[in-house]
Amino acid sequence: MKKVLLGFTFALLAQNSFAAEECTINYHANDELSDQIQEDGFSFENYDEVCELLEKAKASVSINYNSSITNNQTIAAVFIRVKDSDKPIYSTYTNSNMDWSSTRTTAEEKELVWSLVNSTISEINQSDIDGLNENRKELRVPVYPTVSKKF
Repeated sequence: MKKVLLGFTFALLAQNSFAAEECTINYHANDELSDQIQEDGFSFENYDEVCELLEKAKASVSINYNSSITNNQTIAAVFIRVKDSDKPIYSTYTNSNMDWSSTRTTAEEKELVWSLVNSTISEINQSDIDGLNENRKELRVPVYPTVSKKF
């Protein structure tokens, strides 16, 4: 019985250690998008690389979007900027993407925005961090240069 309990304890500790090591992308977004992020989580192929890059640079992402359903189509645009995690300092670069669909529904509008959020964040790379560090230097705050292996 003691061996089983001890094994269970080690398994639980290992699981908690793994959970503590998971990388999380910090973000700033409006309430509606924040709710969706919390519900669905970011989902793109190079998540770990982007997350590690942001974490090492002590950076987060600021997410803005605009979407509309017109008489002919649904359209959405997403704008992502890398931001200092603690201060209101942003990268000099903005990543953006735009898409449209002939389906004119609010569900399609939400899907377009969500798809664009993920694809646009996946494009974050070292140049975004360099742009953030340029502005950090101008304001004489610490810079956190990083070079990720995949970027």
